[in-house]
Amino acid sequence: MKQISIKVKFGALIGFLMALVVITISVILLNQEKKELIKRINRQGIILSKNLASTGAEGLTTSDELAILQTIADIMKEEGVVEVFLLDPKGEVLAHNDINEIGKEYDPKIWHSTFQKKERTTKPRLYKKEGEKIYDFSYPIYVKTFKKGERKEALLGFSHVEFSYSVIQNAIQKATLTVFILAFIILLLAIGASFFLTRLIVGPIMTIAKGAEEIGQGNLKYKISVNTKDELEFLANQFNIMTDQLEVAQQAMLEQERLKYELDIATSIQSALIPKEIPQIAGISISAYYNSAKEVGGDYYDFFKLDDGRLGIVIADVSGKGVPGAMVMVMVRSVLKTLAYSTKTAFNALISTNNLIYQDIKKGMFITAFYGILDPVKMVLQFANAGHNQLIVFRKGANKCETYSEPGIPLGIQGPKIFEESLRGRFLQLQKGDLILQYTDGITEAKNLQGEEYEMNRLLEVVLKNNQMDTDLLIKTIIDDLNAFCGEAEQYDDIALIAIRV
Repeated sequence: MKQISIKVKFGALIGFLMALVVITISVILLNQEKKELIKRINRQGIILSKNLASTGAEGLTTSDELAILQTIADIMKEEGVVEVFLLDPKGEVLAHNDINEIGKEYDPKIWHSTFQKKERTTKPRLYKKEGEKIYDFSYPIYVKTFKKGERKEALLGFSHVEFSYSVIQNAIQKATLTVFILAFIILLLAIGASFFLTRLIVGPIMTIAKGAEEIGQGNLKYKISVNTKDELEFLANQFNIMTDQLEVAQQAMLEQERLKYELDIATSIQSALIPKEIPQIAGISISAYYNSAKEVGGDYYDFFKLDDGRLGIVIADVSGKGVPGAMVMVMVRSVLKTLAYSTKTAFNALISTNNLIYQDIKKGMFITAFYGILDPVKMVLQFANAGHNQLIVFRKGANKCETYSEPGIPLGIQGPKIFEESLRGRFLQLQKGDLILQYTDGITEAKNLQGEEYEMNRLLEVVLKNNQMDTDLLIKTIIDDLNAFCGEAEQYDDIALIAIRV
């Protein structure tokens, strides 16, 4: 029996696989095209029927028949639309693209079964009309009424927009012809190329394939020998080099995946810490901003209403990165928020927080934190600052900015006695219109391409210049000025910023 060479087998196999791939892709593309066409018709039909229902509701209640007819005329210009009409709840034609149909009773098999009382929209239905497939889109027409003091809705009828299914069929036929012509040409070229390439590369490829199999089974000492003086020999040599470096590369990849996973976790933890809503207090305007840098830091801010009507204000920055930093911030947030409800002063709250977390924080990590308690009735802000940035207060009456840098070391560095001795609490009497601003060092230490820092002075200038703005706009102005200063310089620290106007 005459043997068939491996070249023929290989070429035939590649040709068959290519044919299978091309046909499969063609079928998938055609199915996708059909789905997309139907989706497009569905979207268009729903929008048109909904618009017609809206115009119909207004036109029927104001007797503006001209507006309804104009809308129907406009819809009839859309590709594939064959009929447009309005029906009353009993099926009588109120408006139609053919004026002769107005006043007639429409076939209830077409319109009645499409309406479901619990739904605002109705699913399009496919039916045959005079031998032609039709897509019917219907939407209920409601008008709001008041009956016995209650707000209700009255059903005036239904809008109908009908498309010819032949539009989709024609488009599919065109797409089918185009795809199969291209597929046939590609298939012929691919089969011819496969047999040509088989003669040149099947031998060395099989050698390389055998080597790859050995390597895949864990034999990293196996060496592939190919002497073709071309790219295949180069590829074989690269395989040999790869086996020497594969274990190192695998370890590096696993480490990268681990770091990425850790950063993803830290980012999700950070996002969960940031409050989703700002508390609403009468007469007080509160705004906040947070932006995470590429490297996960530990910036955090929070607001919480205390039982006596006062507002707790926290902004903090943990020194660590990644999951450890995020976990430390979760711990600080939980402890401080719990103590805030049972502690009357910010000074005592920070002392108690440090006492609880000091033993559990890894050496070398710490948290700078500002905690303030605002009394909206007495207009008093009491606060303590554990190594955090200076508090900025714009005094409306004096038209100037004041900064307060109270003593205090960061949380987690020292035990209870030293921490308490370092900390100071302060009470500030505020006046109506005064502005409180607190932030993290991601603002003042941000750098431009020249290595210059944004610094406190520039921040104070922006606040003083734009002090009349509401807190949302003021924060936006500060961030815009910061971005303009930094330009394209990459930033490595998070930014947190809060503004409160009393």
